[in-house]
Amino acid sequence: MPQVLPRPGGRMEFNSRALINGVLRDPLQKRPSFELQRFPEAGFKNATVNSEVQIALDDSGLVSAEIGRAAAVLYYWGGDPASLAEAQEMPRRIFQAFSITPPFTASAARVKAKPRTRSTFLDGLP
Repeated sequence: MPQVLPRPGGRMEFNSRALINGVLRDPLQKRPSFELQRFPEAGFKNATVNSEVQIALDDSGLVSAEIGRAAAVLYYWGGDPASLAEAQEMPRRIFQAFSITPPFTASAARVKAKPRTRSTFLDGLP
């Protein structure tokens, strides 16, 4: 999000209009997706959580459509936590506002089914 723009001679200058557009205008234009409970979308404003958080999200029990949305919420509204344990300090209302199950709650956990394997005559051998 461009808040500071380079000027001739390499001098940097604060640009309040760019800040307002990036922080207020762009998200407000996403209101229809918010009303459909799809905001923020996965990858909103290039939100990328660190690998530890991403792995934890993948194992959190959230459905795949919500994992990217949860990552965006954690990144922008949760202060880009270093882990899901750190994210537990976030108010649950933030997730409620975006209609996302907090990825660190028991209701997000699911039992992963073990892949079925074909049994063979060797299965019974010691």
